[in-house]
Amino acid sequence: VHGTSRKAVKRSIMSVATWDEVYKKIKAELVKRGSNALPALARLFRIADDTGDRQLDKREFKEAMELYQLSLDGAEINAVFDKLDSDGNGTLNFDEFLIGLRGPLSKRRKALILQAYNVLDKSGDGEVTLEDIKMVYNAKQHPKVISGEKTEDEILTEFMEVFEGPGGNHDGKVSIEEFEDYYANVSASVDDDNYFALVIEQAWKVKEVPNWENMDPEAFKKIIRNIQDKVQAKSQGGNEARALRSNFKFFDTKNDGTLKFDDFQKSMERLGVTLSEFDIAALFNKYAKEGTKAIKYEDLVAEVTGAETQAATPDRKTPSAAGGGKTTISFGSEDSGEQFRPSISRGGSRPKDSGPLW
Repeated sequence: VHGTSRKAVKRSIMSVATWDEVYKKIKAELVKRGSNALPALARLFRIADDTGDRQLDKREFKEAMELYQLSLDGAEINAVFDKLDSDGNGTLNFDEFLIGLRGPLSKRRKALILQAYNVLDKSGDGEVTLEDIKMVYNAKQHPKVISGEKTEDEILTEFMEVFEGPGGNHDGKVSIEEFEDYYANVSASVDDDNYFALVIEQAWKVKEVPNWENMDPEAFKKIIRNIQDKVQAKSQGGNEARALRSNFKFFDTKNDGTLKFDDFQKSMERLGVTLSEFDIAALFNKYAKEGTKAIKYEDLVAEVTGAETQAATPDRKTPSAAGGGKTTISFGSEDSGEQFRPSISRGGSRPKDSGPLW
């Protein structure tokens, strides 16, 4: 019994490893094909489902993947079924497969989707109706309305049905769950959080609020490690806290232990730390003094180096950074205590698949 058990464990470990390889292979294909890749795969699964029970056996699954022009060999198909055929009856539920393939939405992406949903939910009652849609979109110039083939209401209803999706209840309303499910499919084909943010911003004319609480914990740790590496290089084996503090003080012209955003950004550039628009604004908001638009940089010194915080020393002269560097992010009035919403002029053309995707 003991020997059989060890063999089963070994087989399980091999299956998981192979599943990881198959998952990466399919995921890479989804990313390459763009935002409609997952819905297209779902359609092929429905075509291959001869019995209509939303279950696929190995033959049907292989047929669907071939229609998708992604060939999986016998070992790879076995790995998928070993992983997902939980009851061992030789079939898998393709809804569960698709959900597993797209993975969970990050807090940042969920927050962006909610921002987009609020554009449509004009009444603010938590559901989007035809009346809400009419307050946002005008279908008078739609070709089929102009030709008389369809009414404005019919065109706008079709628009709503896209977001209700195959899993929705098609009750003439779009819930946040249905809207989120739609964009979860889009999200599966977009690897980069910053690009996903750009897609949502340009499609729905919203501006992401860089809330550090929506940052992936691993991404935050990576930023801190990045700063640590740069500080270690700058200090050359000396006092790292002093090196980082000196970098901040270079821009602290008031010598009060605080920096406004443009100076904080310049201090990161001077240190050699390259951060995305969201990351630097979210990091700043994490350490910003409550009710102000200034960061208390000693808190970040303590986070990065583990050193105890020091009070500002107004009597000490600090080199001036006036005129150094260029500010690439602009904000509103300094009196507001709201979180920063960077306003950046982005170059380049509108990204592929950045519309409402209907």
